Amino acid sequence: MGESRFAFVKGDGDFAIKVAGTLHYQDEIERFAGGKHEEGAHLPCNVALVPEPSNPHDPDAVAVFILHGKAAPRAQVGYLPANIAPLLKRSLLDTGYEAASCCAKVVGGWDRGKRDQGSFGIRLDAFLPFDLIDFRSAPIRSPQTSDSPKLVREPVDIPAGFFKPEQRARQRSRLRGKALVVIVLMLVVLLAGALVYSARWP
Repeated sequence: MGESRFAFVKGDGDFAIKVAGTLHYQDEIERFAGGKHEEGAHLPCNVALVPEPSNPHDPDAVAVFILHGKAAPRAQVGYLPANIAPLLKRSLLDTGYEAASCCAKVVGGWDRGKRDQGSFGIRLDAFLPFDLIDFRSAPIRSPQTSDSPKLVREPVDIPAGFFKPEQRARQRSRLRGKALVVIVLMLVVLLAGALVYSARWP
C-alpha cells in the first residue's frame, strides 16, 4: 500500500475547536446538512485539514474541507483558527504528513421563522497539542445517534488529486467573487441612499 501522506487527528469527543470563516461558506454547509430545520443540525462528518502555504493573506493558513465520501464532491467550509493553524502545520511537518483528516460535526442552522434563524458552524473533535496518527490506522465506528453525536473516523478515502493547488485556487476565486458581489451591492445601496437624501434636501 505504501506510506500514507495523510494523518488522522485524534479527538476527545468534546468538539471544542470552532472552524473559522464558516459564514462565507453557508451555502456549502447547508447543502451538506440538507437544508435548515427547526431544531438545527448536529451532523457528524469528516473534514480534511489542508495547509495553504501559498495563501497570500496567511502562509500558515489551513483550509477545512468537508469530505462527503469516496465519490461525492468535496467543499471548502472554512479555515482553522489563525492562532492554532501554525500548530497543526508544525505537527504535520514534524511527522512527515501533507494533510490530515479529522472528525467533526455540523451545528446550528436552525430555522424557526423569519426572526429566528441561525447560521451553520462546524466544530472539530481535536485537542491541543494535536495528536496525529496514520490515517489508515485510525479506528472505525458506525455513526451514532443524534443523542450521542461523537464520531470516530468513517472509512472514507482522500484521493491524492484532492490537494492540487488549482483546486484550492478555484475555491479562493469563488470566495473573492462572492465578496465582490457584496461590496458592489453595498455601494449601490449607499449611492441610492445618497440620491434620496439629496432629493429631499436640496
